[in-house]
Amino acid sequence: VVRGRNVVLMAELASLGSIYWGQTWLDALRSSGLDPEALDAGASYARHDVDLEVFVDKGRVEATAATGRRLTYDVTVTIPTTTDEDWSRVLERVASTSARTAALLDGIAEPALLADARAVGVEFMPGRGELNWECTCSRLQPDTEESHEVEPQTKPCKHVGAVLYLLADSLDDDPFDLLLLRGRSRDEIRTALEELRGGNAHGRDESPDAAWARSRGPIPEVPMPLDEPGALTPWATDPPATAPFTAEGLRVIGADAARRAHHLFTNGPSTTHLDLEPMIDVARRASETEGTPSWRTLVKRSGLSSQELAARAAAWRVAGRAGVQVHVSSDEQRRVSDRAQLRRSLQGSWFRFEKLSGRWTLTKGPAADPNELLRNDDLTPREQS
Repeated sequence: VVRGRNVVLMAELASLGSIYWGQTWLDALRSSGLDPEALDAGASYARHDVDLEVFVDKGRVEATAATGRRLTYDVTVTIPTTTDEDWSRVLERVASTSARTAALLDGIAEPALLADARAVGVEFMPGRGELNWECTCSRLQPDTEESHEVEPQTKPCKHVGAVLYLLADSLDDDPFDLLLLRGRSRDEIRTALEELRGGNAHGRDESPDAAWARSRGPIPEVPMPLDEPGALTPWATDPPATAPFTAEGLRVIGADAARRAHHLFTNGPSTTHLDLEPMIDVARRASETEGTPSWRTLVKRSGLSSQELAARAAAWRVAGRAGVQVHVSSDEQRRVSDRAQLRRSLQGSWFRFEKLSGRWTLTKGPAADPNELLRNDDLTPREQS
């Protein structure tokens, strides 16, 4: 029989759910209809006036709150466990992805697990009306200092609020506590995944000789790459206000990393551009961002005008690193006409620039001979004569 996990949470904990699992838990509490003032009172109480010993088990949390006045309260919080049918759907989805399966088998609960569950109609975070609680403080006489009128499922006392808040730190420490609350222990999840993946649930008892003696199947074919990078799994909640990044910033960086990985897989290391200096890399990102909602943010962060960043993006599209470098600094310039000029890079190659929307923009190059970049209509007949 799985007895759950015993967790000692002290009032000195300062984070109170400051990273993903804890923050998502707190967001779910606020969205489930619990009184926000009562939750805030619980958080303050947990920080300053209480030590708690918390025991997490299937469908319930039991806690003992010891106050600074040597008073002790017993708290019980319950939540419905997920049905076996729902667990089967969640684990089947997880088992269809090797990376997700490997993580859980290694004892790592990734944030994407919540998205996998929601994709099959299962929610692990508490929803409206799911939490119920009892606290011995409600048994005190109405005229005592600690008296509370508890409105079930809506307004917890400060002892229950403290337990709910400090559970956020428990989930940050071990997200499997949430899965245990919903009815499955770590070992039960591991065994179910091993069975779904076709492995031996008791494979640890198999001898090495027997494992090597098993017949091997055919080597799978190398999968063909997708035409475009895959879509990112969205961050389930906004980062804390104190984080040095934003949800949009994470999305932009993640999308850029996905594009680089796709280029690496399809075209080799030379297309990832991981060696670019910041000035050049901004032009590369601008070439991919122009015309998207992220363009204004990139302009603001780059310190360049929108027109200048667009010109550098055009230079990158035409000639990559060399194009941006000659746009910024050239060794020699030769005017061809009022609307065209040739520039020689510091490395000796020639590039053609044309005045577009009032700004010189790279349109062709590189070339060893500047005459290769000239057009018949660059000069008027009189100038040609």
